[in-house]
Amino acid sequence: MRLDKWIWSVCLVKNRTLATNYCKQGKVSVNGVAGKPAKAIKIDDLIELDGTVYRQVIVKKFANKPIKKETAPIDFYEDQTPALSDNEVVTTDGVQNNRFKDFKYQRAKDGRVSKKDKRARQALKEI
Repeated sequence: MRLDKWIWSVCLVKNRTLATNYCKQGKVSVNGVAGKPAKAIKIDDLIELDGTVYRQVIVKKFANKPIKKETAPIDFYEDQTPALSDNEVVTTDGVQNNRFKDFKYQRAKDGRVSKKDKRARQALKEI
């Protein structure tokens, strides 16, 4: 079965295009080797996906069409993703750190410039 099709069918990514793009960008590996979208996978292959969230899964079964997200981890793959401690966060590049743990977004009332103010400033600069 194709790598990108399996990743999509077991709900590790939202759509097949995203699965294909992750493979082309080198964010997916099969048994430690970078996986191309059309790579044939087998049962008991270790797949590492370094997309928005880092995942390590072992293929248990194939699925030709999308399945329910709740049943995928039970029937189709075994999750081998390493557990994190409470103060660690996995970033999009798979690096574990706690830099962003207490980060809070700035609100408009906290001094963030609103779109209206940005446009007004832009208009003044153009004059």
